[in-house]
Amino acid sequence: MGVLPVEKAREVTTKAYEELHVPVGSPSEQVVTAFRTLCLQRVFNIQLSAADGPEQFQRQAVAYRFLRSLPLLDKTEYAADAIIARLKPLDAYSLAESSERASPMLDLSIAMMEQAQKTWQLPYTNYVISVHYCLRKHVVRRRYSEFEALHRVLSEKLPVIPTLPERHWLYKLRLPSERAQSLTQYLLRVIIMLSNRGLFSLEIMQFLEIDHRRIRAEEEAHAVDFLARAASSGGSNAYYIISSGWLDAWKHFVCSEGYHPPGKINNEHLLERRGVAKKDLDAGRHYRCVNFHTWQYLTMIYGGGPAILRRSPLIYGRVVYDNHTFAILLQRIVRGFLGRVRARRRRLYILRQNPFVERHLGNLERQQQLENRMDMVRQYVGAREFQIRHVASIKIQRVFRKYLLRQEHALLLAESAVPHATDHFQHIEEYFSLEEIGLIRDPQYRLAHFLVTMNKGVPIQKLRSRRKAPKWSLFKIDAIGSQLMWSSTKRSYSLVFVDVTKLVVESQLQLKSGFGRRRSIVHDHAVVLTYNENNVSTDLILLCESQCDCDALFFGLEALVSETQTRTARGASYVDGHGVIRKKYPHAKRLIHDAHQLIDQQHRSPFQMAGGTTTKA
Repeated sequence: MGVLPVEKAREVTTKAYEELHVPVGSPSEQVVTAFRTLCLQRVFNIQLSAADGPEQFQRQAVAYRFLRSLPLLDKTEYAADAIIARLKPLDAYSLAESSERASPMLDLSIAMMEQAQKTWQLPYTNYVISVHYCLRKHVVRRRYSEFEALHRVLSEKLPVIPTLPERHWLYKLRLPSERAQSLTQYLLRVIIMLSNRGLFSLEIMQFLEIDHRRIRAEEEAHAVDFLARAASSGGSNAYYIISSGWLDAWKHFVCSEGYHPPGKINNEHLLERRGVAKKDLDAGRHYRCVNFHTWQYLTMIYGGGPAILRRSPLIYGRVVYDNHTFAILLQRIVRGFLGRVRARRRRLYILRQNPFVERHLGNLERQQQLENRMDMVRQYVGAREFQIRHVASIKIQRVFRKYLLRQEHALLLAESAVPHATDHFQHIEEYFSLEEIGLIRDPQYRLAHFLVTMNKGVPIQKLRSRRKAPKWSLFKIDAIGSQLMWSSTKRSYSLVFVDVTKLVVESQLQLKSGFGRRRSIVHDHAVVLTYNENNVSTDLILLCESQCDCDALFFGLEALVSETQTRTARGASYVDGHGVIRKKYPHAKRLIHDAHQLIDQQHRSPFQMAGGTTTKA
């Protein structure tokens, strides 16, 4: 926030009523009320928008002074909190004077000079001074001798005081404006010097004929009335408990004449030593409730406390803390901690001046560092020991579970065991092609030889998209029949049968070009597998050279897909006899086991298959 430039001040004077949000031609009382409301809203952050910045208040202050016919102060920054009476008296000789307060909103200007004369006396000069104090204007007339008397009184109370313009006999012959301006500037310098120190002079108030006590009472009444009705958007929704005796004394001071200010707020008689509310306290008789803004305004002027916050308008309600009180408590804790840290550092600094103490402190510091390192080593050893014990316990549990499974679940373990590579179809040297498998009529022998052939590997043309050219790849199934595997020059691929959603045979397979048109090449036989890959439906097209190849491939793949999906049809997990949840892994071990037995039986009796197979002519 800074001083408003001259160009913007001239712009404000053209729309002064609009800046204060009052109708054009409003009376002076309405202008004063509007500016008082704007000051209170800015001080207590009530109903302020993003556009109500510091410059906006400077514009409103200039508009107010223009409408009240007040001169603009040169290089002066207007403050909204100047409306609050917070200045203390310079020298208070009694308790009543010490409770007096005044507002820093005080400025003077010379209105005119006039010649006056009393009966049978010489003529003298009266300086007519326009006084603006706390939104009120009046005029006082003072002689130079009265300025001298005020200067003598202030010189006794202030160690440093501005110089009073000198008296000269020429000023009785003419009325120079420079002398009037000098006297006004003298008063302003004294007022500003005291205001910067948070003080005001009762003598200056009497000299300027300012009834600061009455004005203070009126302004406090207006402010409390506005804050009591204001929305609590910038404050807290808690209730502040205040003593009824103090509040009644404040009301007498505000509403009646002849009463002194009530002094500091005192709520200590409502609480016990530990801050707990006393018993048998009645609302309205012993205490009242005010909102956040009213409490903030009263403590800003009178001070005192302590603050008693409740969620409900009862002193026995739930205790709460608003942001302001919580910040004060937090600052007290942090400052105490920082003070203790500084005191400890100071003591160490003083002790280090002694060489023996410095050597002893150095030994203690090295011992502490060694102890910290040993603590870290102990923690590491403890963590390592815990890890070793944890791993050992897991291994023991696994071995024990295997033992229980072998003893009580031999059949389940035999079913779940993966056939060893040496016991699989690797020892079979001769195996059929897909075309020969398609000629076998017995479905069991056809499936057995299909598994043997696919375990060895079959070259098949495949497509991942209908817009690509077919490529040869070697297709195999794994040892447990759970997935179809193939490889390219870059990487290996696999297709889990349980992910297959659709398996069909397509005759007259049409391939598309890059622009979506059909190609001229048509494949007669193809097996299409549709499966989910990363939640995306993907096709794998296997091209066959003949009808027998297509029938054998479709028959074998359909059997593997059906077997793997059947294992997880009733759930992917089960509970064994020990109450342990185990996962069902989709596989075709049963088909492989049956095929292994059929192939072994065929090797023992080679002529057994003669009735089950036929060959095309």
